[in-house]
Amino acid sequence: MKTGNIFYDTLPKIEQEKYKILFEDKSDWYIEDNNGNQNWNQSKEKINDFDDKLKKFIISQYNLSFLHFPPFDIKNYIFKKDREVIFCNSIFYGKTDFNSGFTKYIQETNFENATFREKVDFSQYTFGYKISFKSTTFNKDVDFKLSNFTKYINFRSTTFKKDVNFDEAIFENKVSFWGAIFHDKVHFDSTVFKETFNFTKTQINKITLVNTNVENANLLEISAYDETNPKDPKPLTKDNFENKESARLIKAHFEKQNNITEANKYFVIEQEKYIDELKDKDNKTEGGKLTKLFPLYLNKYVSNFGTDWLRSILILFLWGFVALFLYMTNRYSLFTFPNEFYMANEWNKSNIVTTVFIFIIFVLAYLLNLYFVEVQNYKRKAIIGYFRFLHKHIKIKSKLYKTLMIIKFCILSLVAICIFIFCLYDSNLFNLISKLINPINAFKDDETFKGYEAFGAMVRIISATIIYQIIVAFRQFTRRG
Repeated sequence: MKTGNIFYDTLPKIEQEKYKILFEDKSDWYIEDNNGNQNWNQSKEKINDFDDKLKKFIISQYNLSFLHFPPFDIKNYIFKKDREVIFCNSIFYGKTDFNSGFTKYIQETNFENATFREKVDFSQYTFGYKISFKSTTFNKDVDFKLSNFTKYINFRSTTFKKDVNFDEAIFENKVSFWGAIFHDKVHFDSTVFKETFNFTKTQINKITLVNTNVENANLLEISAYDETNPKDPKPLTKDNFENKESARLIKAHFEKQNNITEANKYFVIEQEKYIDELKDKDNKTEGGKLTKLFPLYLNKYVSNFGTDWLRSILILFLWGFVALFLYMTNRYSLFTFPNEFYMANEWNKSNIVTTVFIFIIFVLAYLLNLYFVEVQNYKRKAIIGYFRFLHKHIKIKSKLYKTLMIIKFCILSLVAICIFIFCLYDSNLFNLISKLINPINAFKDDETFKGYEAFGAMVRIISATIIYQIIVAFRQFTRRG
């Protein structure tokens, strides 16, 4: 009778009956408490029977595919021949221990499509031959700390549902994590990669890479794991990094490759983590936190750390309106300047309404620019829910990100059209704003700030700072990547 177990069904009937316990489901062999701890006491006799049968089974062959293992310790078994041991599609229900030197007996090991339901310990273990964990699933913590991988290791499309620790491990040959998914933390602190380290298309929840050399790494297309929608990877954010150093190492890696586009992404994350470190109450930084946080926040909101030239331009225009308001309140009075300015410059009410409208459009454009960047974090905020509502009801066959791009383009187009029409209609307002925020006018015979020189100096210093941010952002944007 067919059981659905491919390997079991190929065995002779005598061996099927003899080794049936090796292929049985072990889900009812243990009791699990509310904390996820397993109790196997009720199945001690079954476990002993399993061990006896497995030892006899190993004598005849090393193909252990499709077996269902209770708690498993490799040191209890003897592998005498130099040949490949296969654990393909096997399921390990209990704690599994491979850290006791069985590589001196085994040439290669294949865990392809295997499932480990409990913690696995490979710590301080020497993998002397090739080993494959392709498409393997680890449901609990797995420990590779201080392990030594001497040959090619394959973690392609592997799923780690809890913490995985590679701290101080040594990879002497190539290793591939292509398409691997890390649901929880992955530790690579002080890890050594002597050959190619392929991390392409991986999804991570949180990673740490302190004191790790990633010079030979392929780190393209890394994305953030989203448990709500695993098939739709999200861009990495600061929340996916344990510390600033991890983001800095990846940034430096892309800078060496002259891939400025990717380097900029990790530079932003590095700066965000730096802000978090400074805000930490336990951080006793020298020189004062405020003096370091102020320029960081300024850089963030003006140009997203020198990577967003459009935000800088919007800020410059917004600052122009603010400078105009301050200028008018100085020249006239806080409560009467609209009427006095209107009378002095022969404006009508439609001019003032249009000015206010354009200012509001600029504010909306800037806020949308902030949101367009921050939406990549996919934090649960009310505004995100609003835009998702729009996305759901707008009949556009595109993802949320593309929908936001269309909305952003429409608002910015409206800004440009309003400015163009208003300048044709009456250019006095923008002429005055241009004079106020143009720092070059400080070197000309300009009487705009006559009697208000200190205020004028402040306006032009701020304007020059914003213009510098625009130049830096443009330079970063146009560098070869």
